[in-house]
Amino acid sequence: MEAALKEFDIYVYSSRSCEPSGRMAMFNYVGNHGSLTLATALRFVSEKPSAFITIDDRCLRFDGDWSDPNLSPEVLLRFTPWYKYQK
Repeated sequence: MEAALKEFDIYVYSSRSCEPSGRMAMFNYVGNHGSLTLATALRFVSEKPSAFITIDDRCLRFDGDWSDPNLSPEVLLRFTPWYKYQK
């Protein structure tokens, strides 16, 4: 992320973002588990901004085709976020 900051503005948005306390909790997490320098370089926003690219742990790419089999309810119900993968 620190390398990306040399090229991009990085905005952090989450379901916690609507509350100031949620944004502060995310800032504190980055400060405690990354660095305070990194936390102060990020932008913890209250609304999801327009973006060049979005990185998310619960995201599927949509290519404009609703008939894509990967968007079927059966496939979507099997979705597993990264932190639940069986290794």
